[in-house]
Amino acid sequence: MGSRTIKPRAKRVQEIAQRWVGETFVQKNLDYSDSYIVAARTINLWFPEGLSLDSPLKIAFFQLLTRMLDKMLRTSNLVLRGRNPEVDSEKAYQTIADNGVYSFMTAEACLSGVEEEDDA
Repeated sequence: MGSRTIKPRAKRVQEIAQRWVGETFVQKNLDYSDSYIVAARTINLWFPEGLSLDSPLKIAFFQLLTRMLDKMLRTSNLVLRGRNPEVDSEKAYQTIADNGVYSFMTAEACLSGVEEEDDA
């Protein structure tokens, strides 16, 4: 950072952010494992020729599919592998319910398409 001095408040914010982000990552990673990597590998298996996200609807589907994969991986870790959740505010049944919500969101996008809305 050159010769500039970090102010004490900025240093405290930095320390808090590092602690919270680190703790959150560890907790989430214990529940989700490396779901972002597993999801990418899974999608690559499904679409070995690549995937073209050339419309808002395809982008929405891809985002929802990725979220559902994350939730399925967390569910498998908590339920099938019998791990206790590290993130106390996210119980296994809530993860399963979240996946249901994402399924309904996908169905709604399929039925109505994805259009520009004024309140977006």
